[in-house]
Amino acid sequence: MIDALYPIMGGMISKYVSQAIKEMMETINQKVEQGLSVERYKRKLKAKLSGVSETELLLEESADASLLAMFIIHKESGLLISEAHTEESNIGDPHMVASMASAIKDFINDWIASHKAEKEEVQILSYGKDTLYIESAGSVYLIAFLDSDPDYEMRSNINAFFASVVKQYADFFQSFNGDDRAEEVSELSDKMYAYIGSHSNREESISDTKPYNPAKWIFILLLSALLFYVGYQLKIYYDMNALEKRISRQTGEVVTIHKEDGSYILHGVLKEPSHFKSIQNLLAKSSYSKEIALDISLSVEGVKELIEAQEKRNEAQKTALSATYQKHLQVLKQQMISKLERLQKQQASLNKSLEAYENEKRTIKQLMELEKNLYTSLDRAFANNIYYNSRSHSLNFASLHLFRKGSIEPESRKLAIMATSFKKYLDVLSEYKPYIKQILLLSYSDTRGDAMHNKKLTEERAQNILKYFSHDPMISHSPVYSLIKTRGEGENNPVIVNGVEDRNASRRVEIQFTLDRNKIDTLLKNYLEKE
Repeated sequence: MIDALYPIMGGMISKYVSQAIKEMMETINQKVEQGLSVERYKRKLKAKLSGVSETELLLEESADASLLAMFIIHKESGLLISEAHTEESNIGDPHMVASMASAIKDFINDWIASHKAEKEEVQILSYGKDTLYIESAGSVYLIAFLDSDPDYEMRSNINAFFASVVKQYADFFQSFNGDDRAEEVSELSDKMYAYIGSHSNREESISDTKPYNPAKWIFILLLSALLFYVGYQLKIYYDMNALEKRISRQTGEVVTIHKEDGSYILHGVLKEPSHFKSIQNLLAKSSYSKEIALDISLSVEGVKELIEAQEKRNEAQKTALSATYQKHLQVLKQQMISKLERLQKQQASLNKSLEAYENEKRTIKQLMELEKNLYTSLDRAFANNIYYNSRSHSLNFASLHLFRKGSIEPESRKLAIMATSFKKYLDVLSEYKPYIKQILLLSYSDTRGDAMHNKKLTEERAQNILKYFSHDPMISHSPVYSLIKTRGEGENNPVIVNGVEDRNASRRVEIQFTLDRNKIDTLLKNYLEKE
């Protein structure tokens, strides 16, 4: 038998050992590649003082188990009481993981009890590279998730922590009824997170331990200097723009300030020469009076007449003019042409401003008609939908009878019907998201029973419906999903038919929305003030 099995088992064992050694060497290489890190020199100092080689210390660090998550589970019901986990644990649904771990432990213990004379309980379960360490005490289990088998010291620490928790919360564990909003649950979670943070044997991630990098601080310093420079330039731009507006408001002339060749120049074509003195006075009062040079001329019509008259005089005196004067005249003409070109650019800028003004007018009209357009969109989308109320523009599922008497769990088939209308409702509202304040998911009960109990019952019903919708990507990925709020209305507004309450219809769900009218009014006010 040995001869027959050796080629198979020997190969499997050899492959497993080779893979384990490869993973161990990768871990050691990662630690060595940390470079000039504090951890590296601490390890070297420890090796010198203890007489143990640095390689052995690296091997010891690589073998330590790391605590990833902890769960406390009620034995009798299998409910999760409290949990804590690290980001590396990749635990998406703690309740499901806890239920599965508890079920696995019960299954194995039942099997052992049915095949052995003496009953024994499983404490350690290994799966792949991970390990579950399970302790039982009183009415609860403690399940610890680790990335390898814990040694004796680590198991002792976990047992001591579990014993202190059981001693402090024994009465709460005994009477636990599934209410995860209890104050003790929050306290337990905080204790477990603190324990995981203070008893983790391995660094969070070797890749997170990076050597000191001076380039990082140099980059931060340069980035800070750049941000300061940009802020300073923006301040100058704002001040120059304010100065332009002040000159235009007091003189009626259109001027611009540009930066050319490292200095600021005020350009303008004046309608009246007398405005030149007013502009000089305004510049004198400005903090940039010594930094702004003037480049002001007369209007285009005046310049054209001046050029034509000059050209006529030049023609009469052409024979007497020197070559130097002719050259100067050409330069002057070129300057005038350049000024005309700048004027054309200013005209183009004015056209853009007018276009922006027209856009603002269209925006104002859209804001004023927003509510009407939204209601029209809803009426059109739900024209033949029996659950749509065209007067309140809401969805009312009274006829669907989602809940049975006293139940907080909706019927899945009817909930799917509700989801179809809800998706379409959210699609319409998504186009108006910036102006919607909230989307309310309201739950009602019938008038039987205690009013406070009915209030709590409807709150739980509303939360269960939203929890169901959170798993539907067509709803949870909607742009307005974050605006959905739940509220239990209790026995308010019962459904009365012919003077008698329709209790099945009273146990209903309504969905409605509210517009952010303050925001809409503020936007309208801002646009109108610009007018």
